Amino acid sequence: MDGLLLDSERYMWNISMDIAAKQQGFTLTDEFHHSIMGLDKKNSIKKYYEEFGPTFDCDLFYETIEKENRKNEK
Repeated sequence: MDGLLLDSERYMWNISMDIAAKQQGFTLTDEFHHSIMGLDKKNSIKKYYEEFGPTFDCDLFYETIEKENRKNEK
C-alpha cells in the first residue's frame, strides 16, 4: 500500500481472479484466496490444480486476469 486507506489493487486482483475462474466454471472462495496469498506463481498453480483438477486451464486463467486488470486501469 502507498498510504491509502484502502488497498484497491488487491481487491481488483481478487475480482479479476474470480472472473477468470468463473469463465472456466469454477468458483474461488475467500478461503482459497487466503490459501494462495504470498505464494509464487509456481506454487499457486499447484494449488489451482489441487483444487480444480487437471481440466483447469492456468494459461487461460492468467491471460484473463491480465485482460481484466488492463480494463480496470482505464
